[in-house]
Amino acid sequence: MAHEVKALAAQTAQAAAGARTVAGSIDSVAKIVLIADHSAGAVLEANHLVTHSFLALEHEVRHFSETVRRA
Repeated sequence: MAHEVKALAAQTAQAAAGARTVAGSIDSVAKIVLIADHSAGAVLEANHLVTHSFLALEHEVRHFSETVRRA
């Protein structure tokens, strides 16, 4: 009986170690997902800025073209 208890204790310790490893992996994945989410937000913001800059440039080109036509 004592041998069975020791074997069960060893299996429990191994299961606990495995659970800690899995928990650590889940935590790592969660951190990666958070970084990816922040990166996606930064990409969206950059896309917005590029679009805004392009629209401003387009406006300036039209204004320049009108000025040239009047001259």
